[in-house]
Amino acid sequence: MRRDMKVLWNSFSSYASPEGMMLNSEASKLSSLDIEEIMANLPDIKGKRCLELGAGIGRHTGLLAEICDHVTAVDFIEAFVEKNREVNGDRPNVDIVHSDVMRLDIPPESYDVIFTNWLLMYQADEELKLLSQRFLGWLRDGGYLFFRETCFHTSGDLLQKHNTFDRSRYRHPKEYNIMFQSVRGSNMNPTVGFQLLYCRNVQTFATMKYNPTQYFWLWQKRRLAADEELGRMEYPELFLDGKLKSIMEKLLDNDNPIDDGCDNIRDIAEMLNLQPKQSVLDVGCGSGDDDFFLARNYDVNVLGIDLSSSLIGEAIDVVREQTTPRVLFEIGDITEREFKAASYDVIYSRDVLLYIRDKPTMFRKFMTWLKPGGRLAILDHCSGARPQATDSGLTRLTMETYEERLTSAGFAMVKTVDRTPHLMRLLRKGLARITEESKHTPQDENIQALLEFFSAKITRVSRGSQKWGLFLAEKAK
Repeated sequence: MRRDMKVLWNSFSSYASPEGMMLNSEASKLSSLDIEEIMANLPDIKGKRCLELGAGIGRHTGLLAEICDHVTAVDFIEAFVEKNREVNGDRPNVDIVHSDVMRLDIPPESYDVIFTNWLLMYQADEELKLLSQRFLGWLRDGGYLFFRETCFHTSGDLLQKHNTFDRSRYRHPKEYNIMFQSVRGSNMNPTVGFQLLYCRNVQTFATMKYNPTQYFWLWQKRRLAADEELGRMEYPELFLDGKLKSIMEKLLDNDNPIDDGCDNIRDIAEMLNLQPKQSVLDVGCGSGDDDFFLARNYDVNVLGIDLSSSLIGEAIDVVREQTTPRVLFEIGDITEREFKAASYDVIYSRDVLLYIRDKPTMFRKFMTWLKPGGRLAILDHCSGARPQATDSGLTRLTMETYEERLTSAGFAMVKTVDRTPHLMRLLRKGLARITEESKHTPQDENIQALLEFFSAKITRVSRGSQKWGLFLAEKAK
């Protein structure tokens, strides 16, 4: 595959231009906005040592050099390397190297940042596996890996126009997630790996080209605890991996869903008085059902974020079928995410904040991310008479405490709506459907786990120890 890729890119070496780098005849319309978006989503790299792989003609090299202490820019096409040297070769903090990435010999822990923009799609699976291990070794502890790739299918038009044979690997985003989440350090340091900070669409392509095939990832080299993330959930396999959710969805028919989710989101949307073209952030979006409903019925633009790569994968598959995607999705941990101040008109979250320990900090972030006059809607599980610790060490707040925390974070017009009776109806309906299914598959451990899950919740709600609260609030204008 390495030889095929070199033949491919040598055939475009005369295009030492944005069109050649993007393989798109409309690159002049996209390039500056594309670069701006990519650079805006990098972490704080000021004063860092950066390794730029697949640097091409240096579209990002100069910008990286203005921020970083040093940049090593690598590409394997000589014409592109010469163009980069022409543009950035006089910068004292830039080294431009002509080499195949697979032949690089770099000492361990040499860089704080590894940056690539369209590189991994040109590697075979075996090469990608080897590179992911090398990336981990080349990075210092706490270092960042940022890469951007085309997924699913080609998005440029130059390959078709030139009738060029294309052996690029247009993977599903979850294939990259699985690959990089599985990387671990050497036998001397087996607990070190990549922590995914976020993965999302490139909005420039999604909005200007109606093209949802472009994705970027930000990872950090960290010491990982095997059960660190699982401790957030009482039933992690249900919510994070999505396995049981998929099984539950197979039990349903379109006329009688367990969830009745549209009733909830429709009620909430009306309370929020959503307006066309407003921006909405959905925290813990799952497979995006609520987001598609909002975009379809209220003409709003939605970004959904969730920890589960499998659930976001389901949402991405739906986005691919849309002609004008107003919904974007991101895999990431909201507690570690940062957005610009005043980015959103509405922030919405359903059945997720229970699993966030530091709610006051989260609420303050929501306040920052909302525009003046922006609105917050949280549907969450609460305790009855007093805060209640769960088996996983989390705490359900009472509705009164929830309201107090939101007020303390600076929110105004805080209102609480008790949705517990609706929750009980949903739980009983769900238990009945799953009980019926268990008669046909009595040995299925997943079905048994769902039965336990619904039964335990019904018991807690019946005793008054668990409630379902809807919290509405506003940011002052």
